[in-house]
Amino acid sequence: MAHPDNREAILDQFTRQAVPFSTAPGIRDEEALRLLVTASGAGPADTVLDVACGPGLVAAAFARVARHVTGIDLTPAMIERARALASERGLVNVTLQIGDVRPLPYDDGTFSLSLAELAGLFEAAGLPMPAVTRCEVRAEVEGLLSRSFPAPGDADRIRALFAESLADDALGVGARRLDGAIHFAYPVAILVAERAG
Repeated sequence: MAHPDNREAILDQFTRQAVPFSTAPGIRDEEALRLLVTASGAGPADTVLDVACGPGLVAAAFARVARHVTGIDLTPAMIERARALASERGLVNVTLQIGDVRPLPYDDGTFSLSLAELAGLFEAAGLPMPAVTRCEVRAEVEGLLSRSFPAPGDADRIRALFAESLADDALGVGARRLDGAIHFAYPVAILVAERAG
């Protein structure tokens, strides 16, 4: 269960980020979503669990190939976005649930494939260490700032950090100026584990 001190902060941030996050080009990147589905090996016999599913983009991508997908997220606003997406795409093989992911509220063996953003959740779910596939998600600094609600004054500090990184890539995200805007790519790790038996 989310620590009581953190739960309110999580709900606040992710409620405010539900729309901007779910509409960000990097998050909606169909190529990255296809890579994730392919790397998992999911197929028509699979029942998939998307842990901390957010706006349901990953769940929707898996619903194209899996028998059934269940998404769970702590934030009602994210589940609302996920339900709207599933409805918009006509997906009838998706169940979306508001809930805490620690511990998961499902019996062992309920799913053939479990997706989680945090490697520690694999261990907590009794899964083996996951296989890792890496890719990049491209973004633009102003778009990132519009979706992340920095504290007063922090947006200018963040812009300055990215501007300084143009010279030597000190941030390690390949910052570059394109059409007057600073673009970058952040690494993403796709973690996949399969329960034995």
